[in-house]
Amino acid sequence: MRKLLLFCLFFPASFLANTNVAGHCLAVDLGWTTEGIVNQGIGWGILLDLSFSPHLYARLRHGVVETDKAIVGKRVGNYVSSLLVGYRPWGDSRAWFSGIYIATGFGYDQVITADPVSGAVADHFLLPFADFSLGYRFLIGRVVIEPYVSILLPFVEPERSKTGIAMYTRHVDLEGISIGILF
Repeated sequence: MRKLLLFCLFFPASFLANTNVAGHCLAVDLGWTTEGIVNQGIGWGILLDLSFSPHLYARLRHGVVETDKAIVGKRVGNYVSSLLVGYRPWGDSRAWFSGIYIATGFGYDQVITADPVSGAVADHFLLPFADFSLGYRFLIGRVVIEPYVSILLPFVEPERSKTGIAMYTRHVDLEGISIGILF
């Protein structure tokens, strides 16, 4: 997974610029920060959009949420990655309002629980999920601001995932904002 993330971060921007499609975006995903705070911890995220046409794009998302759940009595680490395909009905105009978008895809949540004192791993598993996202894109020059809502629905019975970020529900709702740059 680290190799994939490094590849996505250091993929040559000149190759992407030669595709004649404006709108590739690298952004900080603050939805994972709010998810961390809600779950009594911290979080961060990053995303990369690669446009194939003015209307279609692929999105790679990665987020990390680290929590000390008093209710569980364990330290919980969630390492979430997903790949989505998105659609922008109005294309990728360079106006202030670039429009609404919808995206769907799949991903997984690697959940690692550990004893908070000794650090011994208590549980380690993957939780695959479907990812549905709806958002709004604003452009200020080359700066992208996207408020969004995402719903992550697990493919497996979430009973085993009760130590992760899906502790109280059968799905995870992410409400956040992404801030990035176009290239």
